[in-house]
Amino acid sequence: MTLEPGDIVCTTSGTWLSRAIRWFSRGRVSHTGIGTRSDTITEALTRVVRRLFRATYHGSTLTVYRPLDLPPETVTAIAAKAETYVGRSYGYGKILAHALDRALGGAYLFRRVAGLNNYPICSWVVAHAYSSQNLTFGVAPGAASPADIDRFCREHPAKYLTLWPLSRWPG
Repeated sequence: MTLEPGDIVCTTSGTWLSRAIRWFSRGRVSHTGIGTRSDTITEALTRVVRRLFRATYHGSTLTVYRPLDLPPETVTAIAAKAETYVGRSYGYGKILAHALDRALGGAYLFRRVAGLNNYPICSWVVAHAYSSQNLTFGVAPGAASPADIDRFCREHPAKYLTLWPLSRWPG
């Protein structure tokens, strides 16, 4: 399998941060990225970066989804939008805002008022790239967590094909 533009990658690991993100988001994944070129993923780390998928995720636990029934120009526009975020600094404050919102039962309060849109987190990159084409993952783009994206893709198999189920990627 080759990662293609528009593909969504959701990952997890055994680190304390991954476990905390999964606990706060009540999900099974803690990170997400988006295919923007053949075998290339764009994702928010300490900055939004573009990396080779196979070399980066060899041996990682992940799942991959491919959008179905989207015209090629829509997929191209989604990938192009994600690439406009490359180089931006990571939004560490958004992690705290996500946690505070989860403490309020999942409200979209702290994330909305934080005003940190110039500082993306992983799910923000994916959700905003898709929202540029009026597509969402069942929540406002600024409210999306990796778990929300993963859950939406799994619950909508007519919209998203599971290319790789959540398991170790041999790469």
